[in-house]
Amino acid sequence: MVPKLLKLTRETRLFLRESFIGVFVYLPQVLDSEFEVYLKDVLDHIIDSLADENENIRNLGQRVVKILIQRFGGAKTKLLLEPVYEGMSHPSWRKRNSSIVLMAEMLEILRRVERTSGGTSGNSETIDRILASVYILMQDTTETIRSFAAQTWKTFVENTPKKLRAILGLLFRRLVELMALPDDELQEISKASLMHFVGKYGDALFGEIMEALLIVKRDATTPERLNPNILRGVNMVLKEVAFTLSPKALSAHKDTILRTISDLLTVPDKFLRRSAFDVFVSVIRRTGNKDILDSIVPGLFASLDVLDEAAPEYEAKIRLFDELLEYDSSDVFDYLEPLLFARPIKRYCLDIMTNNAEIFGAELYKTAYLKDFIRSGLAVLAGGTSEEEEVSESYKDALLYCMQQLECHMAPEMTQRFIDDCLVHLQNVNLETNKDGPLAALELLQFFFHNADFEYSQNFNPMIEILNGLLFERHPTVNLLANRILKNVLQSLKREESHLIISFLNNSLEDQHRKRGAGDIVPGFNTEEGLDAFVDVVMSSLVYGTAKVCESALSVVNFFLLHTTPENLQPTAVLKLVGALIRISTYRMDSALKLRVLDIFIKALDRNLPLDVFHPQLETIILRLLIEHPSDDAFVKRVVVLAKKKMADHPRREFLINEAWKRFGATQKNELKVAYLRLMYKLVKLNPKRLAKVFCDVVIDQIYAALTGETHPPRTSLVLAQLLGLLAKNIPHERVVSMLKASAERLEKVKPKELETHPIEINHLLLVLSLFVFGEFRDLQDQLPILQSLAPRFVPVLENLEVLTTVLKLLGTFQRGDAQKAEFLTSLLQKERFDEPLRTRGDPIIQELVNQYLRPA
Repeated sequence: MVPKLLKLTRETRLFLRESFIGVFVYLPQVLDSEFEVYLKDVLDHIIDSLADENENIRNLGQRVVKILIQRFGGAKTKLLLEPVYEGMSHPSWRKRNSSIVLMAEMLEILRRVERTSGGTSGNSETIDRILASVYILMQDTTETIRSFAAQTWKTFVENTPKKLRAILGLLFRRLVELMALPDDELQEISKASLMHFVGKYGDALFGEIMEALLIVKRDATTPERLNPNILRGVNMVLKEVAFTLSPKALSAHKDTILRTISDLLTVPDKFLRRSAFDVFVSVIRRTGNKDILDSIVPGLFASLDVLDEAAPEYEAKIRLFDELLEYDSSDVFDYLEPLLFARPIKRYCLDIMTNNAEIFGAELYKTAYLKDFIRSGLAVLAGGTSEEEEVSESYKDALLYCMQQLECHMAPEMTQRFIDDCLVHLQNVNLETNKDGPLAALELLQFFFHNADFEYSQNFNPMIEILNGLLFERHPTVNLLANRILKNVLQSLKREESHLIISFLNNSLEDQHRKRGAGDIVPGFNTEEGLDAFVDVVMSSLVYGTAKVCESALSVVNFFLLHTTPENLQPTAVLKLVGALIRISTYRMDSALKLRVLDIFIKALDRNLPLDVFHPQLETIILRLLIEHPSDDAFVKRVVVLAKKKMADHPRREFLINEAWKRFGATQKNELKVAYLRLMYKLVKLNPKRLAKVFCDVVIDQIYAALTGETHPPRTSLVLAQLLGLLAKNIPHERVVSMLKASAERLEKVKPKELETHPIEINHLLLVLSLFVFGEFRDLQDQLPILQSLAPRFVPVLENLEVLTTVLKLLGTFQRGDAQKAEFLTSLLQKERFDEPLRTRGDPIIQELVNQYLRPA
């Protein structure tokens, strides 16, 4: 029955729980001695109700435990005592309140038993242990607990000083245990009790206090088990003791306190170490005696001298310096600096500086010891040191890491001195004899510019110049580090700063290339990160810069294309740069700059860069630039090269041809007319057979009407005739023959010697010749009679440059395709005795054609 009832004491419904707890008020009396067997189980179930928020349940629980103490306290002292004793240090004030009330009952029973036995019951120590806790609760944060604890103390203690001296060991053990608990309220109660005790009795009982704490500390550091919580409690108690003792007493006893915590200052447990250091700080602050450092630091240095950095206690000893510097960075820094920088600098000194980089970095270049630290450190890392210095790889790694941490915390005004130190080192290193010499300085610069806050200054330019030079070295690691530094610096630039530096970048790269006599490929452009360093600043300069800035940026892009392998022109860089080039190609800028943009596009395509994504934009640019600059030979030539790569098989080619033809008809300027016709000619020539036949029919009709229906300057007529010849490849053979015959009939109506005065007939002659030059006829042989019949007419007008040019091209066509036809035309020319005068013409173009196509008579 009892087990079932106990289970119901934990009912979630309050009224039921209250009812079943109430049953145990009566059961001990009903069952009497039979109840004893259930005593432990009843305590386990009822004791928690002492902390219940419901006052009725709490009071019932307290009543049940009180009855158990009264009936069984003498016989079952230990069983009943422990849960109530622990309740006195419970985080809940409700449970502490009930426990102190119940403990008063227990003390009454224990004292009665002790008196009855004449002091032989063995309860004396138990009573003292309880009284120690009662004394502590006299400083509880809850008024009712403080009052009842004080009342209990007065009831059972006649002479307070005498009793406190007697129970001092138990009292301080309990204070240590409470301070070690992770409960703020219990710690505050313990601190208040300590302050009260030490404030009254500390000076007089200091020796006994220290003896008691040393016993607790010794018990917590047995070989079998280290108890860091209890040791931390010892330190916390010592801190309060040091804080509460009078200055005179503390000065007299400070060495004793410091000896007590000295071995805990360097333990691996950081919380325990910190608690010991708090004691140390308390002593220094209360006494104002900085000489205390002499009692700790030299010994630490001596132990670190013989300690391997892999040892478990190494880190703990090093971390103590963090605590010291955090406590008072100025005074401790001044004390430590000469010790840390004693030559040769020890490995543990580097670790101390690294851990406190914010403090030591702020003093970089400012103190006598730190002004040359970077420069001398670089010398060590490059191998230029005396034999006595430690130069193992692990030491070098530690030194480099220390320098990196310090540089990120140095004062902004020292940035240039740091950079200068690194640059001096880079300039003095001979790569031929010390291939890895630059690496340390580069790693320092890379770490700084990647992690530190900095603002660009033109004073950085010498550094950029040196880094650009290192891109030309055949050393992958040097290339990579130089690239990353440049990337961090250049990507930090504001837009205006980018425009200021782009000309310098261009000149720097060109100068380095010229000085070094470098080959086509710059090694630094062909590393893992390639052009990443430069892309953003170049792109900004292209898009937002002035014409002068844009020109410098174009030079840099051109340099990239010339000196980077296609596989290392990363897609991201290509996309950014080509996108910027496409954008500026539509600006109203100087035509010379646009020509440079076109050259870059052509070079990019020649190198098979992945520009497929830009096809529509490139085609739009081709169209726009050709229409904007039709009379500029340089433009036409470049654009047609670009068009040949991008538009030979594209339907927009027909649109462009048609647009040029419209503009030919709309303009009154002859040079523009010729330019538009040349543009049409070149675009048709890209791939004549791929033009739509319907398109060709329409255009041929229009060109034929323009050629044979009106007079034109000779050059215009020639290009019109050539266009017809090209387009004739896409129209039916019968129509070509019809055009040949129609023009031949028109020519036969004019006397040969009068032809020169008939410009329309000259156009018909050019048309016939061009059809033979460009046409592809299955029965061309059958059309030779037309040519023969016209010979008396075109031979007399060979003085006409356009006629002569077409005749000679025709001769070249025959020579390439049919020796018999070539012989026919050559003999025809020679028969008319025109070969000699032709050979002596002064026009270099005609002379070249004559030399190419006419054989000697």
